[in-house]
Parts: sequence; C-alpha cells; structure tokens
Amino acid sequence: MWHPGENALKGRDHTIHAAVEGYVKYYRDPQLHPTRQYIGVAFNRNDSLPYPKDAPRRRKLGMVAVTRKVHEKKDAISASGIPRRIVRQAGIFDIEALEQRAWSRAKARELEEARKAAASAAASGATAAADAAAAAGETEPTPITGAKEGMAEPGAAKGKKRTRSQQRRLIHPLTFIQKRWLERRRTRTLHLNPRSYSYTETNAAIGRLASRTMYTPPWKLGGRKARFRARRARREERIKQIAANRELVKAEKEKERIAEEAKRARMLAKQRAKGQGRAQKEGAKEGGSGAEKEAENNVDA
Repeated sequence: MWHPGENALKGRDHTIHAAVEGYVKYYRDPQLHPTRQYIGVAFNRNDSLPYPKDAPRRRKLGMVAVTRKVHEKKDAISASGIPRRIVRQAGIFDIEALEQRAWSRAKARELEEARKAAASAAASGATAAADAAAAAGETEPTPITGAKEGMAEPGAAKGKKRTRSQQRRLIHPLTFIQKRWLERRRTRTLHLNPRSYSYTETNAAIGRLASRTMYTPPWKLGGRKARFRARRARREERIKQIAANRELVKAEKEKERIAEEAKRARMLAKQRAKGQGRAQKEGAKEGGSGAEKEAENNVDA
C-alpha cells in the first residue's frame, strides 16, 4: 500500500492498494492532464506499455510495490484477562445541564426582582385595573412560576433585557466549553498497550484531535491565535527583561569604571604630593649645605 503521494495537494486520494508485487514505472494523471497520454504503471519491468484503457489505475512514480503486512488476529481478551479494546461512550459532561443551571441562576435573580416589584406595586390601582382587564379576557397575565422558591423555568417569565456584555459573560464561556468538549464527548475506541497496561487511542486519532483543537483544555477560554498572541507577548516581555538586565549590568560596570578611575586619580595625586614633598625637602637640604660652605669660605678668607 502506498500513502498519499505527489499530487495529494490537488484534493484527491492517492492511496494505492496493490494486488501484486512489482515496480512502479510510469505515471500520468488523466484528470490532472487530460491532453497527455495515460501510460500507467508497470508491475513488471518487461511489461509493454500502455496498459489497456479499462485496466485499473495505478498511481505513483518510482516506488516498489510490496505485499501488505498480514496482521494476526488477536483475541479480544489478553492473556492477563484484560480486554484489548474498549469503547468509551460519549457524554462525559452534559452541556445542556450546565447551560440550564447557569441560565436558571440568572433567571432566578430576575424573578426575585420581579416578585419584589410586583409586591410593592400590588397596592396601587393600576395593578387592580390590570387584573380586572385580565379577568375580562382582554390580556393574559404573564405567569411567574417558581419565584417564591427561587427557581426558574425556561419560558416561564420574560425578564429584563441584558446588555451585550452581560450576555457575553453568561454565554461566551459556555459556548467555548461546548466547542472544546465536542471532540472529547465523541465515542472513542481505546486500545490496550501491553507494555504499560494502559489504554490509548491510535496515533491517527490522537494526531487528528491535536491538530483540530491544538490540545486546549476545555475549561480554558480563548482560541489558538489568542494563545499565539499570549506566547508572543511573554516572549517579548522576556526579551525586554533581558535588555533591562543588560542595561543594569552596563550601568554597574560604568559605575565600577568611574570608581576605579577616581581611585586611580587619588592614588596618583597622593604619589604626586609625596614626590613634591620629597623634592622640597631635598631642595631645603641642598640650600642649607650651600650656605654653610659659603660661611666657611668667608671665615677662611
């Protein structure tokens, strides 16, 4: 069996199921190139081409066809008494129940507010007139069921209009969770790994799931691009921190250099001062000895 080949990007399946062994020699696709002659595939090097038009199409160029590996049929139960394959049924979380629970909490608050408003307005004459009109059959009163118990039923009463931000806060997380759980709530077939006695899906199923959802936990909000933006922001923040650390190191080195230069200048000043003092002392000594010699010469004369 060959896997999708050189024209897989054209949108057609190029998997080949070979009936015999042989050498794949030539390939022309009549659907991709209608004007070219369809040569076909030679399963034997000495075959004469082209094959008849009604011959089965063989696609792929320059590959050797080998027989398919025959897998031995294994028992459903392993030697340890563990089933080799289990089916995990769908329905891990009931999304409708979650939505109903969140909707009921918000609706219960609205019904409590409506009950308080109705109790405060019960003494007014407008309420009595409305009740009389409703009894006469002109209008139907809006039922408020379960308000005393703090419960709400779908369609039981018409509540206040929510702003768009309030609707987003209520619906947006549930929508994302529902989308994330669509893949996880499907019926899955798990296969036994005899090395670790664990159950896993096939590699194809795992890759398909990871490629579709990028392995995002269902309780985390945000999409794939949002995670990319967050990752880029973290990377830029790290780069900025590294640059700031480099600037701090550079400033510390500059301070050390200035302190070293000041220390060297002080040492040079001390040495210069010592040299000047020594020169003055030597000059004073030389001046004293010269005066004594002149005095001695005068005395001798």
